[in-house]
Amino acid sequence: MLIAVNAERVKAGCTPIRSNPILTRAAQAHSDDMATRGYFDHTNPEGLDSSDRIEAAGYDADGNNENLSTYATPESAVKSWMSGGGHREAILDCAHQDAGIGYATNSEGEEFWTLDLAHR
Repeated sequence: MLIAVNAERVKAGCTPIRSNPILTRAAQAHSDDMATRGYFDHTNPEGLDSSDRIEAAGYDADGNNENLSTYATPESAVKSWMSGGGHREAILDCAHQDAGIGYATNSEGEEFWTLDLAHR
């Protein structure tokens, strides 16, 4: 997924983002939580959103975005995000320097991708 995201960023004139272990933990925990508890949303059942999760994980962000997907492959997820709107804008926000990617499946085989993008 990071390769596909960076390819889009470079085409738009942004620098590539790098994988960040703190954001990866936050993204993975959110994907796991959605798969386990059966929801698909930026806000968890307790009302915490991506900013809350990223901060709780220990990343002091000046800005962040989160993209979610249930597509089967990283390439198909990125392709859908790049079709327009806020997901595209998040990927092409040249201020972002770091990324975390999470992936989980539930007992029915549904897939949950989380892409957290941020900068300090």
